[in-house]
Amino acid sequence: MEKNREIAIKIIDLFENLLNRKNIIIPNEDRENSEDEAAIYGGDYYELEDAVTEILNQYIYDK
Repeated sequence: MEKNREIAIKIIDLFENLLNRKNIIIPNEDRENSEDEAAIYGGDYYELEDAVTEILNQYIYDK
């Protein structure tokens, strides 16, 4: 996995932990209503992952 994507996932994990502590779940049509679903789920997660990775690619670890 590329370095910037790994960093993006770690950043999202920080937000996941905060949302979990606050008992916040972001609604998403992909949800199956399982108790173990993440606070950021499905397409929302991947959209966020791609966006953070793109920021890292452009501004921090420009190749």
